Amino acid sequence: TSIDGYVLQNCSGLTSINIPNSVTKIEYLTFQGCTSVTSITVPQSVINIDKYAFGDFISLKDFFCYSENVPQTDSDAFYNSLIVHSTLHVPAGSVSAYKAVEPWKNFRSIVAIE
Repeated sequence: TSIDGYVLQNCSGLTSINIPNSVTKIEYLTFQGCTSVTSITVPQSVINIDKYAFGDFISLKDFFCYSENVPQTDSDAFYNSLIVHSTLHVPAGSVSAYKAVEPWKNFRSIVAIE
């Protein structure tokens, strides 16, 4: 139910990430350094995202998080990632919750999933 730390670290050929519905936790440094990723999809099942899990994402454009409850997320989960240039897509009823908490509120924009 978790994706082990370091498992895809520095995988520069990866351009998108789709987390399976069975995952509840994304561990420490799991995807850190995947510099070519432009899109990430996280299912509702994910309730915990560890430190540096999505660190150094310099090409990220869209992050889709289907969880209505904001996942427990380390403040450094997006360390050195350009989320200030990225759009976070979340369930319509959860937009204000994501806008109110670190590190999610640091995305350029937070919009409802259509």
